[in-house]
Amino acid sequence: MLADRPLLRAYLTPADAIWKWTARKYDVRVLGSQVEWDPSVTIAHVSAENESPAMGEPGKIRVNPLPPNYKGDSAAFERLWCSVVFELHNIEFAGRYERIAKEVVNGELSEEQYIGSMVTIEFKAIQQTRRWYVEVFLPHAKKYQLDTNPLIWHCTSWDTAESMVARYTDKNSYPWEPYHRYYEELKAVGTEVRSDQDTP
Repeated sequence: MLADRPLLRAYLTPADAIWKWTARKYDVRVLGSQVEWDPSVTIAHVSAENESPAMGEPGKIRVNPLPPNYKGDSAAFERLWCSVVFELHNIEFAGRYERIAKEVVNGELSEEQYIGSMVTIEFKAIQQTRRWYVEVFLPHAKKYQLDTNPLIWHCTSWDTAESMVARYTDKNSYPWEPYHRYYEELKAVGTEVRSDQDTP
């Protein structure tokens, strides 16, 4: 990961807490499988994403590179680590995401219910990431005398998951993109499965 996104190691040594925490996180099994770094760009139109383990394949974390000269190395270091940490927390909810997907395939959730459920889970990952910022990143920033931006770590957002969902009214942006597309794909799978079951 550090080789593929060199700005992640701009202010980092193996002795640092960030390094050790990340190594431990990549050793955590999710749904019984390894989680791996994937250097390719994200599949969805987002800056970072994770892919749950499935059919014997490991889980994956993807974080897109930043544009050249992104606000300087210090800001890029922080932005990239924010994405990595969020996805390493988020993928640990893979079991919950899997259950929600099955409910959509079974025709048990509307699109609004599906998206609300997905945002509620991500809200948990946001809370964990914000705590990590306070406990790990802030001491690291102090050690290396780095400026830091609490806004990208959701430090001014203290909404409930429900109020967050209510605020997302633009259906061309998050969470409708990419979750509307995911919902349609899952619904299509459910339709195909039910069609196969009805075939004599």
